[in-house]
Amino acid sequence: MIANLYRILNKDVTFPSNPPLSSAARDIILGLCTVDRSHRLGNIQGGAGRVKNHPFFHGVRWEDVYNRRYRGPIIPPLRYQGDTQCFDTYPDEKEDREQYTEEMREWWDDAFAEF
Repeated sequence: MIANLYRILNKDVTFPSNPPLSSAARDIILGLCTVDRSHRLGNIQGGAGRVKNHPFFHGVRWEDVYNRRYRGPIIPPLRYQGDTQCFDTYPDEKEDREQYTEEMREWWDDAFAEF
């Protein structure tokens, strides 16, 4: 777990070469993946408006999104309500996984109080 956190915080974001991502897509991903929250896109100055005004979203009519008039670019096929065929499956948690201890609870619970 600590190794994954280290990678998240310290490794460069890499992008696939095939298919290549647009420069706007790369820019918004880098802006949202900035570790320093004071420099993260949309976090402080301009808030969500800076994200919504990013070139990646050029042409999006946010009023239509809000009112659910905007049709998404990918419409997954649904066989029935609650169909999860388009989601990856993950194994159940292992019985021997590290338990959430009282010490962890004291350390982390405040961070997730409103989550």
